[in-house]
Amino acid sequence: MAQIKVRGIVIEQSPMGEKDKRLLVLTPEMGKITVLAKGAKSQAGRFAAPAQMFCYSSFVLDKGRTFYYIKEYEILESFYSLRADIDVLTYASVMLELARDFSIDGEENEGLVRLLLYGLYALEKKETDPYLAAQTFMLRLVSDSGFRPELDHCLRCGRPYDQADGWHFREEEGGLVCPVCMGTDLRGLRPGTVAAMKYMIEAPVQKVYKFTITDEIRRQIKQPIRSYTVMNLGRPLKSLAFAETVENLELKTPGND
Repeated sequence: MAQIKVRGIVIEQSPMGEKDKRLLVLTPEMGKITVLAKGAKSQAGRFAAPAQMFCYSSFVLDKGRTFYYIKEYEILESFYSLRADIDVLTYASVMLELARDFSIDGEENEGLVRLLLYGLYALEKKETDPYLAAQTFMLRLVSDSGFRPELDHCLRCGRPYDQADGWHFREEEGGLVCPVCMGTDLRGLRPGTVAAMKYMIEAPVQKVYKFTITDEIRRQIKQPIRSYTVMNLGRPLKSLAFAETVENLELKTPGND
């Protein structure tokens, strides 16, 4: 068998027969690849450890007809602590599902791997709010995938964004529309909301998760980013639907009104 050496993150796993696991591994060099972890369904199995969700490892793989097979591995980061907090796990799962659906089998995607790794590290080290990390990952990933929204000018008349009230983000049009073109008295987006969205898109990847927002901006960015992501993906996200369920439950908890 031919061998390859890659680094990758386990973004999906499923049982394969009675003893094995089928893994979807996101790599910088080859995009998504399917890897069979022999004996990984047993905790005592040789390849059980690198077959865990979120696990980032260096692999030596044998290439078979249908799958790659793990021959050797070194765990670089298990991200085990992400499983200990329901909020962190929920939003980290959103990031994995998006990484799976926006990546392409066999196609180099170092930028996506870096964006995902920095996000998972930020969650593990508690450097960011899990909700904000997921929102940032969504908008940055969509933008880097060729769907960058227009945040500098009105899409209809070309008027430069001027921080006036009444600007709106129109997901179906792909960016901002000015108050004149909207023809509405609604307040629209706060300047800080547009600034936060621009930071998510433009900041260096090593800094993109290191910022904070007010509660008002937190509320304002939710629907535009999520709707724009789902629209460009072309289908609903199961993990995002679960995240919204968790958010609604938290809002109904006494003391969170």
